Amino acid sequence: MTKRGIISLGGTSPRFRISKPGKDVSSTDLSDFLMHEGFLFGQIMALGTIVNPGSGSGYQATVNVGYELGDVVHVEVYHVFSGTGYFFPCVPQYAVGSPLVIPNVVWTVSGSTLIVSFGSNWASLAYYVVYKA
Repeated sequence: MTKRGIISLGGTSPRFRISKPGKDVSSTDLSDFLMHEGFLFGQIMALGTIVNPGSGSGYQATVNVGYELGDVVHVEVYHVFSGTGYFFPCVPQYAVGSPLVIPNVVWTVSGSTLIVSFGSNWASLAYYVVYKA
């Protein structure tokens, strides 16, 4: 019997593979696979947390994601609600009976650097995800 699937998302070499019927998942021939982690749309290349540095830096933080962002299809950045662990998008939060206004997060890229402007101390940090084509 052939082994047809492997899911190993931890460590430095995550794997997500499903082989064609009759082909073993340990194959090195990419044509033997129905799914392979190297060819998934929206492959995550980098993710992490950016801390709001405060007013001394104009509420602007940078992170080198270790990947040339010119080749990236999509970048997402989400504010984290201070002290709650919730992040946008999430269930709406309320303060004294009225909806809490979520300020926009503004971000730009330059080379392999992601630049995030928090705008104020409202959020203490943000999550980012960088997807490769």
